[in-house]
Amino acid sequence: MATLIGSVPHTTPWYPLEMFLDVAPEAPPWPQLPKRHWREGLLPQYAEGLPGLVEHIQAGKVSVNKEAENVAQAMTVFYEAVMRAQETGDFSYFEISEKASSGISAAREAFSKLTSRPPYVKVQTTGPVSFALGVSDEKDIPLYYDDNYADIVLQNVIMKSLWQIRLFKPYGEKVICFLDEPTLSSFGSSVYIHVTQEQVVSKLSTVVEALHQAGAIVGVHVCGNSEWTMLMDAEADILSFDAYTYGEGMALYAPQVAEYLKKGGTLAWGIVPTNAAIAEETAASLERKLAKLVEHLAGHGVDRDLIWQQTIITPSCGMGSMTEPDAERVLGTLGELAVSVQEKIR
Repeated sequence: MATLIGSVPHTTPWYPLEMFLDVAPEAPPWPQLPKRHWREGLLPQYAEGLPGLVEHIQAGKVSVNKEAENVAQAMTVFYEAVMRAQETGDFSYFEISEKASSGISAAREAFSKLTSRPPYVKVQTTGPVSFALGVSDEKDIPLYYDDNYADIVLQNVIMKSLWQIRLFKPYGEKVICFLDEPTLSSFGSSVYIHVTQEQVVSKLSTVVEALHQAGAIVGVHVCGNSEWTMLMDAEADILSFDAYTYGEGMALYAPQVAEYLKKGGTLAWGIVPTNAAIAEETAASLERKLAKLVEHLAGHGVDRDLIWQQTIITPSCGMGSMTEPDAERVLGTLGELAVSVQEKIR
């Protein structure tokens, strides 16, 4: 089946939603609209409620002031809200408001009008590693390096995800929640030399386990190359990657991929490019590319049938920075490709 990463360049949610339901009817997501407002960006969208939050409106970003007068009290309120949510199932404190997402309410309205519930609906949250490395304090130090705030970020990611899962559960047989972790494409570089694999696996595992307990299927999306065993070790159900650019690299982890698939894991092949290359590609050319990548992985000892059975097709990344015509070409190509691949597999 097909699904999407979530972001689109449109400034209203309705047309993207119509296309989402057309090209990914089995797993439609809610649309993120970063060009509508800066608060719908990768980090601000999930930052509401953080103790010491500061909005830099002209720069279109957020930070945290740990030295603000009321931070200690705000941290107490935050953790009380976490405990209350865990005890009662009321996650309203962690709501993603309308000002931070026009796509959520629009998606609920659109999904409620469907004549039958799809097998899945998809939600998404910026993952704990990328969020903690992307949001800094008043000294411009990422929250990742502050133990207290790193835990707050972890709990915030869990709570924002659980709020979405509970909200969208009525609209699909199951809810898929993607954790978007773009920063992990730079894992091992000198920029993040103090970020260890053990830390990444621990943080992701904590979130994945909490979302599993809520009955969700959990994916982790990285829009670049990475150390893919981290995502498998974190027990994510879906490993989402830029297959268009880095697909052959998955064969470097063939033994681990084989074991991952045997345990029920799924590969989300981001085979439809979300850059200028989309102008040169068609559903047919991408189907040939995908088949070649699957054969390459199978040639390294991974069961070919298992790969195809546990494959999802997606764009290589979000489409928020594209033009509307190019994004619509991505969506159209994705829909054609998914139908063609489904027919061949069946």
